[in-house]
Amino acid sequence: MKITNKTDRFFSKKPKKVPRGNKGIIRDYPIIPETELYKMLESFPDGLTENKITGLAGKYGKNIITKGKKESLFKRIFKSFINPFSMILIFLAVFSSFTEIIWVP
Repeated sequence: MKITNKTDRFFSKKPKKVPRGNKGIIRDYPIIPETELYKMLESFPDGLTENKITGLAGKYGKNIITKGKKESLFKRIFKSFINPFSMILIFLAVFSSFTEIIWVP
């Protein structure tokens, strides 16, 4: 097969072989055949069965988002001002007020 341009060169490449059972490399998932991918991820085209879901829930815990204690509005605003840039601006504002208002003869 003679490659005539860059497009032909790109499409003429064969997909890489991915080792079986290698679940950690997500970037290779698009080149893996669909049936092989379902086997690797231990899933099915229609989703997981009820037995599989209960087994995984027992192993990993329920799929529940836990909510922590909600911070007050004052605390969130205060935390947003505590950063180096804001501290410099506050210092300059205080210094400017002393030099322009308080220490003026």
